Amino acid sequence: MSGDSLSDAQLRSLAQERLLYAGGVDHESRPVLVFPLANIPALSSSDLDRLIPIMLDQTDSFVDSDYVIVLFAAGAQNAPGPMWFVRAYQQLERKYKKNLKKLIIVHATYWVKLLLQVFTPVASPKFASKVIWCDMIADLVPHLPTANLQIPVEVREVDARLLNAGTAAQRQPQSTPTTPARPNPPTSPPVFRASADAIPPSGIPHIVEDCLQVVERNLNVEGIFRRSPANADLQTAKAAYDRGERMTGGEGDESENGEATRFDVVVAGSLLKRYFRDMPTAVFHEPHVAALKEFQSLTSSSRTSFIHTKLIAPLPPTHRALLRRVFSTLRQVAANADTNKMTPRNLGVVWQPNLFRTADIAADMAVAGAAVEAVAIMIDSYDVVFAE
Repeated sequence: MSGDSLSDAQLRSLAQERLLYAGGVDHESRPVLVFPLANIPALSSSDLDRLIPIMLDQTDSFVDSDYVIVLFAAGAQNAPGPMWFVRAYQQLERKYKKNLKKLIIVHATYWVKLLLQVFTPVASPKFASKVIWCDMIADLVPHLPTANLQIPVEVREVDARLLNAGTAAQRQPQSTPTTPARPNPPTSPPVFRASADAIPPSGIPHIVEDCLQVVERNLNVEGIFRRSPANADLQTAKAAYDRGERMTGGEGDESENGEATRFDVVVAGSLLKRYFRDMPTAVFHEPHVAALKEFQSLTSSSRTSFIHTKLIAPLPPTHRALLRRVFSTLRQVAANADTNKMTPRNLGVVWQPNLFRTADIAADMAVAGAAVEAVAIMIDSYDVVFAE
């Protein structure tokens, strides 16, 4: 590869905006990182190697909890050789490897499949089980929403050509995700994706209270809110609430219609995050995300009062009551961090994308670190932040 050497600032901008960037969350509220090989420009070998620590530094906060990578293989004109990926993998800290739950590869080429053959022996024995192959962009839908992925034009053009050639109808998917039985039509308004008007005057929907009670009975379980349940269990519990039923928690509970599911603390934690993530308008949206820019410039001593004044106090009473109830439980979780490993910051990492969200993914990513700290302060300084 050739090309003039780029400065660190240029490489940093390239990495954040085009090479490895946030793509929202998957259906289980896990952060998604997008890696389109088509966006790699012609770079010198030294610049490619300098990119590795820059990309790792920019994604460090994303990998503190479970996360997903979507790799778009189509249109890769300047992709590095296999050994570059091996060198990158060797620089990964343990959390990058352990917390990666899915590597979804779209439009895999012969070169990418060859790369995986070279790469897999270097990685852990579990690595191959995390790889999911998708022939088309549409195959991503069972795994995550595609609207936030910012898919490059080159990738969409390849996808369109495959569709026009009729390959979509002929292809055989290599794996089919486990999908629960189709639920009966809801007999009451759906709980998920409900508008803010659907929150009861108390501010505490049944699903929130049920999930929090399960968490409060299991405060010593390691990785509360970080671990991901089986997708079938999560979808079954979600469908039950959308039908107006309730779960009570336990290792093998049934919903009110007798449909068996595992509704333990892992399912309850993921279901609660999903409830917040599916709100059409996030609890903290455009004005609050804009306020985080000012928050970043404040001294540590000023940040707690800023959160109370600028983030919490302006919320509708129902939203304040909702957050007060949720964060009272998060405070209990953090108080047991010696056993469950969920410190205020770790909780901030997993809760930030579910609470702070706008239509501008780049803006959200720019203040993601500040949002993590804001959540941690809400836990650490609960009495001050949520004072009436």
